[in-house]
Amino acid sequence: MPDSASVSDNSKSDNSKKEFRPSKIQFAYFSMILAWAGNVLLFFATTNPDMIMTGEGSLRLADFVGYYEAARLAAAGANLYDFNTQLTALNQIVAPAHTDIAWAIPYPPTFYLLAAPLSMLSLTDAYVLWKFVSVPIGLLGTAVLVWAQERFSKIDRAAIMVALVANTPALLAIRAGQFSYVALALVSLYCWAFLQKRFIIAGLCLGVLGVVKPHYAIFLAIPVFILRYWKVLASAVPLAGIVGVATVARFGFHVLPDYVHYLSEVYTSPNYTAISPAEQVNMRALIMYDILQMPTSNIVVAFGTVSLLIGLALAVWLWLKSAKKPELYGWAMSVTLVLSLFCGPHVHIHDCLLLAVAAILTIPSVSPSVVMKSKDTAYRVWCMTMLLYPLVSFISFNLSIFGTAIRTYPILAQNVILTVSGILYMMRQWKQPDLSE
Repeated sequence: MPDSASVSDNSKSDNSKKEFRPSKIQFAYFSMILAWAGNVLLFFATTNPDMIMTGEGSLRLADFVGYYEAARLAAAGANLYDFNTQLTALNQIVAPAHTDIAWAIPYPPTFYLLAAPLSMLSLTDAYVLWKFVSVPIGLLGTAVLVWAQERFSKIDRAAIMVALVANTPALLAIRAGQFSYVALALVSLYCWAFLQKRFIIAGLCLGVLGVVKPHYAIFLAIPVFILRYWKVLASAVPLAGIVGVATVARFGFHVLPDYVHYLSEVYTSPNYTAISPAEQVNMRALIMYDILQMPTSNIVVAFGTVSLLIGLALAVWLWLKSAKKPELYGWAMSVTLVLSLFCGPHVHIHDCLLLAVAAILTIPSVSPSVVMKSKDTAYRVWCMTMLLYPLVSFISFNLSIFGTAIRTYPILAQNVILTVSGILYMMRQWKQPDLSE
């Protein structure tokens, strides 16, 4: 099968495989990224953030506290989505501090079940275990996809691996103890296996992703149905089914409708915190909060479903148009990932770590000079947005001391730019009989 990013820039040519010889500006840029990555890794290895931060009449928690609470609830076989049950469990974790507002955990009940083993450890030990397992898994899983791209030189591969930690989503994912690096590994391995037609591996990755982050799995399952890769479902469905049956057996069938009700409740009820919908980086945040300036309401929550359906429709359209062009599968997968983020119902900054997969499948090199040789404006915009993202992240993250919007808006803008440029580029490629420029 053709390399997924060999589209119009002849990225498999001998010139693209030559070692990257950076200019002084490029050398300074990559040195900055390397220094930032080193700082993040040093923080990762030597420092644990405060999980519970108390102030005068306030209580701030790291996101991992929610994971740990989910683990405690699952281990106890509790009524997972009951407000009083969640609040009681949270106060036991944060004691001697106390709160009357529950910490929202908008994950499906299958995630609670899978997280249960963390309850055997203390909060701090569980976080340490989680970060030293999840981050290496994310990097190793992504390395498989990176090394499968034959167009990349050794410098390209090294720079990409460094950039995986030199960005705002990565830093926030580590600090908050988020699921992002595990999701990165699952999506990377899924894309690698899918494009290499290793269907069993692809199905297993899709199945695990589906029971933890189902809104991403739905997008990634679209090409399975359109291309009729039924062997992927042959391993994904049984795996997800086993976890689903075990979840129902543990918590009762009522946990499924409870979860659906809970999703709408946590967005609109003052009894929950930690969702921060206005700080998300998806279509709903852009239209409902930034443009229309609407407060959180049932209408705003419902728009999340509308945006999801729009994204799914666009992804189906992309794959239907690309089905007979295998050389575009990598691009179609990348734009699908972007759509899952921009149109997804619940997308925070740390979720955008998945954009690394889209970059790996499409950029011809880490050298801007290679990108700028393309005659396609949409292609150049897409690739340069990817290449400049670590620098934009560095600037916006360090300026975010003046307000979180400073780091949120650049990522939201990036998602908009990638959505538009990716779709425009693919539309142009559909008209190209030989995909050459």
